[in-house]
Amino acid sequence: MAGIGFALRRLSQRGDLLGIIQAYAHSAAASTGPWIFTILCLATLTVAALPHVGSLGVTTFRVIITYNFAFSLVLTGPIVRVVTRCLADQIYEYDVRDAPGMLVGALLVGLIVQAPIAAGFYFGYIDLPVATQVHSLISYFLIASLWIVGVYLTALKVYIAVSATFAIGLSLAFGLSLLGAQLGSLDGMLMGFNAGLAVILFALIARTFAEYPYPPRRIFAWLVHFRGYWSLAASGLLYNLAIWVDKWVMWFAPERETLPSGFIHYGIYDGAMFLAFLSIVPSMATFVLNLETGFYERYMRFYRDIQNHATLERILNNHRMILVELLSGIRNLVVFQATVSLLCIVFATEIFDLFGINYLWLGIFRFGVLGAFFHTLFLVLTIILSYFDLRGRVLALNLILFVTNFGFTYISMQDGFANYGYGYFGAALFSFLVGALITFRELFRVPYHTFIGNHSAD
Repeated sequence: MAGIGFALRRLSQRGDLLGIIQAYAHSAAASTGPWIFTILCLATLTVAALPHVGSLGVTTFRVIITYNFAFSLVLTGPIVRVVTRCLADQIYEYDVRDAPGMLVGALLVGLIVQAPIAAGFYFGYIDLPVATQVHSLISYFLIASLWIVGVYLTALKVYIAVSATFAIGLSLAFGLSLLGAQLGSLDGMLMGFNAGLAVILFALIARTFAEYPYPPRRIFAWLVHFRGYWSLAASGLLYNLAIWVDKWVMWFAPERETLPSGFIHYGIYDGAMFLAFLSIVPSMATFVLNLETGFYERYMRFYRDIQNHATLERILNNHRMILVELLSGIRNLVVFQATVSLLCIVFATEIFDLFGINYLWLGIFRFGVLGAFFHTLFLVLTIILSYFDLRGRVLALNLILFVTNFGFTYISMQDGFANYGYGYFGAALFSFLVGALITFRELFRVPYHTFIGNHSAD
């Protein structure tokens, strides 16, 4: 799914500094747009809305959005993975006539499956006014839909439109939410935030239909691929569970807070981890812009030459070029992200002073930055394995990340506040080391997997 990466790489090779800056900015928007959007909105609104709706109102708003992002991401994970694979197959086969219909079908299935769960939670468990419950549920549906539409973003080459969409939606969400807060209304904040989300969602849907100008057809045909790609669906569920399981464990820490509405959260841990994850935005942009595009070119040449009955010498040379490209790209990514992470850790106090962040976040933030560093490398490894259709390995690695993040976080929680965040760091490091061993072992066996290995078994 390196489509937008090639367009951005041409922009970065324009020969001027502005082109490079624009390329990385657009790449960040395409790869982490919904996530950046949420963190920036929540961070700024928490400060700006506090005088108007009070501490309880701001906290309730932030927790609603956090819950919606967490559970919608987990529950849409299986759909997103299968749709991603189906879209990649269609692009590879130069036949994307089913792409619009698949988007419509995925949105419908995602909402139908999650509606009873989300509605049951807000109307059966959470004690809020009915209007607030309705706005919270609408927010959930919008966010869940954004995860699905996000599958198409990196396949689009209209990077300016994608970045502009997020910028406009972010501005609207902040402005309208703040207006609602100034009126002293939690409902107003939610309505404003939902308006920004809706602008982003429907603009991206329209952009996708413009990119794939075919009438929606066979909107549920992609569902049959769940049988063949069940391991992908399971990986999507497990990986997203792994992302959030440490937060859920920490919601039961002694320092947790239970709101009158029934929400349970631990704001210090959640806030510090969200801030820590911002440190990997440059690396995600670099991955889309450089590593994935360069690797994809070598990858395509390897398989195209095989299809064209190339000689063994050429096939083996193409395999070596894949290894060289990957090793070089991963090395550059490690150096770049290590530098960013080190700067975040060393200058953490200055960053906290600049933005007025409570020092209670400091230790968790530093552990989170270290964990996010290894988490990013782990994600890159699983993406590489996915290119070679090694689904069993990816599933096993995601299971390891989930189990270790749950177990290590629970153990670190028992050891007290000073060790909060250490569990996530330990899980990310361990999972990366295991992932590196598996990935590089399999990379050297690519010709075997291509000619002999049974991919359906992987």
